[in-house]
Amino acid sequence: MNDRSVLYVNPEKYCRTVLPAIFVNRYKLENIKLATVNLEDDEFKRLFPYQKVPVIRTDSGKRLTEAMAINYYLLKLSGNEEECKTLLGPQDDPWTQAEIIRWQSFANGDFLNEMNNYAKPLVGLQAFDAKAIVEAKKRVDTMVPIFEDHLSKHRYLVNENITLADLTAATSFSFGFTFVLDKEWRQEHPSIVNWFNEVINGDILRDFYQDFVFVEKKPHIPQ
Repeated sequence: MNDRSVLYVNPEKYCRTVLPAIFVNRYKLENIKLATVNLEDDEFKRLFPYQKVPVIRTDSGKRLTEAMAINYYLLKLSGNEEECKTLLGPQDDPWTQAEIIRWQSFANGDFLNEMNNYAKPLVGLQAFDAKAIVEAKKRVDTMVPIFEDHLSKHRYLVNENITLADLTAATSFSFGFTFVLDKEWRQEHPSIVNWFNEVINGDILRDFYQDFVFVEKKPHIPQ
């Protein structure tokens, strides 16, 4: 596709947009302009009533939504075959490719959605409902052991390389580590913490997360 495009992101506010913004800059995708948006901007709401980012809009009017689809598109657009092979999995290894998709979907979907429902109300980013927060935390607590158990036995999520699965999951965990996954939680989940630190200090995420600060004490859930 030769259309010039606009990619709407806000990496400082919406962790699903971190990777798309990084990929555009990393691969020097000159036909794609980055536009930092607030979901409440009138013009953005007019163009995208669904009010979700990231989203790509081309000059010809085509639109591409969903972070997983956009990350895949940008990687393919890069023309960097070696990095695509590492991040997406080898073309002749459908199992590895499927595992990468599986972990991306889990981290970017169920896990991050419930983490948002748990953390956002506690820090004033979403309407407060104590019962809903408790329920969301319970659901997060059922998913965390899947990561901890797996990472206690494996360096990364899929193979011996940092793949798109690790990058996606790390950006999802970054939201939790910023607001609710505090020092006590981190002491109880050393495998996740070690993996997270290694991934965000890797070549692709290092610059964005160089000043990352972990929350020390999670907010109390008022009853």
